[in-house]
Amino acid sequence: MAAVGDQIKEPEAGWRRYDDTHIALKYTGSWYKVTSTNYYNGSVNVTTRAADNNYVAFSFYGTNIRVISDIAQDRHSDNTITVDGVTESFNTYKSGTAVLNAIVYEKTNLPLGFHTVTITVGHNRTNFIMDAIDIDESGYLYGHALTSPEDGWKRYDDSSSEIIYDGWLRYPSGQTGSYNNSFSASNNTVNKKATFTFKGTKLRLITMTHSDSTTIGKISIDGTPYDVSFYSSSAINQVLVFEKTGLEDSLHTIEIYSSEAKNIRIDAVDIDLDGRMFHPDEVTSIAELEIGKRIRCHYIAARNSAGVFSRLGEETFDLINSSGSPIPMGDFYWIMVEDWNKRKFLVADRNIQNTISWDSINKEGYVFRVESTTIYKTHNKTPFINSASDVYNVTGVGTSLTNEDPWRAFASAGFWGSYAGTGLILDCKRRVKFGEIKVTAYYGANMASVIDVYGSDNNIDYTLIKSCQKSTWSNSEQATFYFDEPVEYRYYKIMKTAQVSGSNAARLTLELSYAEEIDNNHIFKLRLLTGGINAIDKDNEWDKYIVNSTLNGTIIAGDNNVWNWSGISSYSSTSSASGSRSQRGNNPVSGYAGIATNSTNSTSGFRPLIEIEILPMNRSFIKHDGAFKRYVPKDFIESKDNVIPVMTSNTTPSGIASASSINSASFDAYQAFNGIQDERYGWAFLTPISWLQYQFPTKKIIYKYSLAMRTNGTYYVTGEPPKSWTFEGSNDGVNWIVLDTQTNNTTLARGSIEEYRFNNSDAYICYRVNVSANQGNATVTVIAELKMFEKTPKGGAVGWNTISAILPSEDTFINDGMNDLSVLDRKNEVFAQTMTANGSLGSGKMFKGSIDLKKFFETNLSVK
Repeated sequence: MAAVGDQIKEPEAGWRRYDDTHIALKYTGSWYKVTSTNYYNGSVNVTTRAADNNYVAFSFYGTNIRVISDIAQDRHSDNTITVDGVTESFNTYKSGTAVLNAIVYEKTNLPLGFHTVTITVGHNRTNFIMDAIDIDESGYLYGHALTSPEDGWKRYDDSSSEIIYDGWLRYPSGQTGSYNNSFSASNNTVNKKATFTFKGTKLRLITMTHSDSTTIGKISIDGTPYDVSFYSSSAINQVLVFEKTGLEDSLHTIEIYSSEAKNIRIDAVDIDLDGRMFHPDEVTSIAELEIGKRIRCHYIAARNSAGVFSRLGEETFDLINSSGSPIPMGDFYWIMVEDWNKRKFLVADRNIQNTISWDSINKEGYVFRVESTTIYKTHNKTPFINSASDVYNVTGVGTSLTNEDPWRAFASAGFWGSYAGTGLILDCKRRVKFGEIKVTAYYGANMASVIDVYGSDNNIDYTLIKSCQKSTWSNSEQATFYFDEPVEYRYYKIMKTAQVSGSNAARLTLELSYAEEIDNNHIFKLRLLTGGINAIDKDNEWDKYIVNSTLNGTIIAGDNNVWNWSGISSYSSTSSASGSRSQRGNNPVSGYAGIATNSTNSTSGFRPLIEIEILPMNRSFIKHDGAFKRYVPKDFIESKDNVIPVMTSNTTPSGIASASSINSASFDAYQAFNGIQDERYGWAFLTPISWLQYQFPTKKIIYKYSLAMRTNGTYYVTGEPPKSWTFEGSNDGVNWIVLDTQTNNTTLARGSIEEYRFNNSDAYICYRVNVSANQGNATVTVIAELKMFEKTPKGGAVGWNTISAILPSEDTFINDGMNDLSVLDRKNEVFAQTMTANGSLGSGKMFKGSIDLKKFFETNLSVK
């Protein structure tokens, strides 16, 4: 173990280091900063020559302390340090070679608790440097103002609904100097607690210290109490008074209280950046919901426009203001109010948006009901914005045309105009996962032919997500480009890399859509509550749920702390007797008023109700060798792009296009792979039966293909589309496996594009469409474009996983059971077998035979 006088560039095991620049170190007198890589973290604070009244003071919680400085011939030997009122001398003088990053003072075995320290600089030589402070690993510096969370931390205000106060007073506004101008006080109560739960490994408590506050406060972590002093001789805002690190990464219950009749003021709580607080009634999955429980959700919208719901059960952003916001981008809670007929009814705990009209909500279908298999619903694109600084921020890369600014790419009117080499950066203000981009051309002749989309979390290092390429555009044409494997980013950079023609600016609009995860177990129906036709009509959902329900005894009926109705009204779906729309709340909770459907104001807003219908579920486990098991199949990443390159001949740029017959050289096989649907040519043949094939350079797993028909009315003839065909795969061009069969399919028509998906986990090098009949044309059959889509295996374990040795519970069946037993399906396979001598036949010969594996099942299984 190092001792005083030793060099110690990094803290030893059991110690933690604070740099000289830390906010908790308070310098008095004449100090200046010197930078050098020789010092810890590249800098030190230095006193002027032999100056008087130079001090550095700080407070810490712990048992051990070290002062890190340097020892040299021009340093003072008469420095002093005072710890809890006890003063000692220490020396930083040494003749000869200097020692940098040296321990110049050490004190160990102090009582575990809070300590005050003052270092007084000596006078007998030139100067003194302050490099760092080491304290014991479980200790921390405290007592300093921490006005924002440090790197690796995030902050919750005292007003966060996750914190429950028993008998405390709330000061929600006007508290200048406090975080968010608010704090909560214990009101001199004894053992009345502020309680919350969080998941994470570290915790900080930010308070206002005061002369009326207790010195013997307590903070309990999972039942273990720790001492905290909230006292200072004068009021100090946003003070760090407690820190605990090294906790297990799990849920922790926190209680804060005073054991004497003196005050505690809570200003904020800091926890891990990737941790989160939980409301006491909060759950994170639909399966856990019951009446009185709540689940978190994210909502984002532009001004006077209904927006997008996402991330059910996740913490995404701070909570939306309890009265709503005109441009919301934050979280709220759904509170479950009823469970009826396999449907869960949940109501938002607040107006999630104000300054929005009833008409704007109705425009998106939210008044009476929008139904979807995803919380995103079908309206899942980025909201329209009205300026460069809106719900998203948009900045330009390069120069755009006047009144055709980059933000107009996402506006409801206008367009973004600029030349190749320019772009925009979309700051989503949080990490989001987009799955596709829709591009709309204004003028096709000058449109961008290459649009590259990048993602970043720091606006510096960007990763290419998608290169969107289209060589020809018509006016107002739209094209959607899918991201192969969506990833969350905060910043998205969109560059116009190349243009069809550069004679004029490329003008376009953009829509980014969220990557949706379809929920096969639920249907979401989102709408407004009913509100009654007048004030005496009580047969409505507002009175039933908000005014009168105790949610099975979990709340006080009509509690504003739960429903946030004071001073604000919520739209209902009901027409009032006077013909306007009814709105409810706004002192008292049963308040009733009518409002015009086009009216907007900050005290009226959008509070939705959501019905979650639970769909019938079939879940299974396989019982084998005394255990219940589930099979984890190989998972795949599905490409949304055609994997066949744009062909300019049957062999260029790669692969081989071929056909069993063609109408003429102008209708050769590659014409169906040239990327152009709107033309005279494609692949055409005259005989009743023919196939079109593409051979890849390497094997690929194709899961989907599409057929496009000619759009050009001059050349398209009735009956030319295929009607019956098979889609097949092969690895030798001789033996073919049928992957998809279409019989008497008449959906293909002029200009149509149809996709056909099938189950396939095998890779083939050749794929073909084998046409057996068209839709009645006796002369010709034409396919304008054939595209194929690949899936590639993900990593991860594949095979049988044991779930339980006993019959699993219902929840385990729901959460972990298999909903697809196709793993048990068997199919025909071709086996090579060796013949053996039997006296009449020669030996060593080979034959091949097809065996129906459905007739052979070698494992005894039972399905529960």
